[in-house]
Amino acid sequence: MRAMLGVGGKEDFGNIGRKAGTISARSLPETNDVQGNSTTLGVPDEHIGAVVGRGGRNILEITQISGAKIKISDRGDFMSGTSDRKVTITGTPEAIRTAEAMIMQRVSTNADR
Repeated sequence: MRAMLGVGGKEDFGNIGRKAGTISARSLPETNDVQGNSTTLGVPDEHIGAVVGRGGRNILEITQISGAKIKISDRGDFMSGTSDRKVTITGTPEAIRTAEAMIMQRVSTNADR
């Protein structure tokens, strides 16, 4: 499964977007490469900080717990036609699911504030 999530930097996550005040996730087709499966998520730019965390603590925790590699697009590098940053998650299907769920939880918690 492929999804995109955007964060300031080069971390890969999944595709989380906003819709009528709610947070939703949308997945792109799954791809396989040497490193495994990859998913790209779209995450609203205003929620990237919650995903990364102070000093990168949150993103480090997500990668350590899930075992996935996460890449976030640079500032200003949005998914086409949106203000969502691209987050690409690479790893085993289980690692991707775990990382995606953790990212979505961070975004949801931040949106409730």
